[in-house]
Amino acid sequence: MGTGLLINGEIYVIGGETPSSTPNAPANGVYTRVDIYNPNSNTWRMGPNLPQGMHGIYPAYDGSSIFIAGGGVK
Repeated sequence: MGTGLLINGEIYVIGGETPSSTPNAPANGVYTRVDIYNPNSNTWRMGPNLPQGMHGIYPAYDGSSIFIAGGGVK
């Protein structure tokens, strides 16, 4: 999984990587996914995908937007 952020009581898990040989993995092994976990309801939902899959990122939240610093694309 990628790096997570805590925003309004929910955990945002952004990007990440896996071997490209893993079943259902992206061809380059890097995810565009944003998964959001709500610990109060113990549920997951999908957020909007990243424009490009990335791993090794450092996300930051400024109160209105998430910014992604650094990262690799393969």
